[in-house]
Amino acid sequence: MIRRLAMVGFLGALVACQNTTDGSSAAKSLPDSELAAKVDGEVITKADFEEAVERNMARYQGQGHKLPPGIEQRIRESVLRRLIDETVIGVKAKKIGVAITDEEITKKFEEHKKRFRTEEAFKDYLKRSNNTEENMKRDLERNLLRDRVVEKMTGVLEIPDAEVKKYYDEHVQRFQEKEQVKASRILFRVLSKASEEERNAAKKKAHRIWQQALQEGADFPSLAKEHSNGPEAGRGGELNWISRGRMPPAFDNVAFSLEAGKVSGVVQTKLGYEIIKVWEKKAERQRPFEEVSTNIKNSLMARQRNEKRREVLRELKGGANVEQLIKFERQGPQTSGKTKVASPGKINAKDQLKLKQAPAVPTEAENN
Repeated sequence: MIRRLAMVGFLGALVACQNTTDGSSAAKSLPDSELAAKVDGEVITKADFEEAVERNMARYQGQGHKLPPGIEQRIRESVLRRLIDETVIGVKAKKIGVAITDEEITKKFEEHKKRFRTEEAFKDYLKRSNNTEENMKRDLERNLLRDRVVEKMTGVLEIPDAEVKKYYDEHVQRFQEKEQVKASRILFRVLSKASEEERNAAKKKAHRIWQQALQEGADFPSLAKEHSNGPEAGRGGELNWISRGRMPPAFDNVAFSLEAGKVSGVVQTKLGYEIIKVWEKKAERQRPFEEVSTNIKNSLMARQRNEKRREVLRELKGGANVEQLIKFERQGPQTSGKTKVASPGKINAKDQLKLKQAPAVPTEAENN
C-alpha cells in the first residue's frame, strides 16, 4: 500500500535522465538546427538530447530486451518532455534563488546507496541499469532542486493527524496481515517433459535427502545448498516470510499445517518434489493504527507532494516561453521544425507491461 501511494507515473521512472541543459554562452549561440528546445533563453542541445535518449535506450537494449514497435519514438518524446520540464524548473530556481549544495547531494546519495545491502549489490545495479554514480548524483540533484522549488512556491506540506486516522479507518482492510510462515525448502526440480524414469530418480533422491533432514542435528540449509535446484539454494533454501496464498496450494497446504521447527515429508508440486521446513509462524492479525500511522502519514505526504509537483509544473510551463525544435511525427521519419510544445503520445498499458520487464532507476532515486 505504501509503495503504491508513493509511486508516480511509469514514464517518470522510465525517463530518469539527468539535466543535460547547457546554459553556456557557446550553447546559446548555436543555431536552431542544433537545438532540441528553448526555455526562456536556456537551451537544450540536440547532442544532449540524443545522449539522454541513448542512455535510456541502452538500459533496455543492453539487457537484451526488445522494445515493442513504435515505443522508441515515444521514449524520445518522453525524454524531451522531461528535459523541458527540468529546464523550466531550473529557470524558476534561478529566479527565486534556490540552489542545492554539494553536501546535500552527497548526503542524499549516501542515503540512497544504503538501500543496497552490499557494495557488490550497488555495483551490480549500476551495471544492470547502465548507470553511473555521477548520473545518479545528477538525478538526485535535479530531484532535490525540483522539490525545493515546489516547497518554496507552495509551502511546507502538512498532514493533520485526523486525516491519517481517517485514512486508516476507511482502509482498515489494507492493514490486515495474512497468516505467515518463515520457511525454507529443498527443491528437486522435474521438468514437465521428463520421462517416468527421470521422475522416479528425482523422487528417490528426494526421499534419501529427506531421511538425512530428519536426523537429529541435521543442517537443513547445508542440505539445501548441496542438493536443491531452487533459485534460493544459494542462501540455504531460505524463502523468508511467506503469506498464505503466495505459493501454490500444494506447497501452502503443507507449510501452513506444519508446526514451527518441523520438516515436511516429500511433497509433490508442479515444480517437482520439495522438502519444506518451517522455522517460525505468524497468525493472521489486524495491524493497529499506532503501528502503521507513521507509514500512512509518509504515504499521504508523498501523494500530496506529487500532486503539488504536477500543479507547480503546469503553472510554470503555462507562464514559460517554451519552443520545441524537434517535431515528432506519428507516421514516417522524424522531422525538424519550430513548434510549440506538443503533448507526447502515451505508452499504452500493454506496452508499459513489456517495458516494465527491463531495469529502471529505482523510484526513490527518481522521486526523492
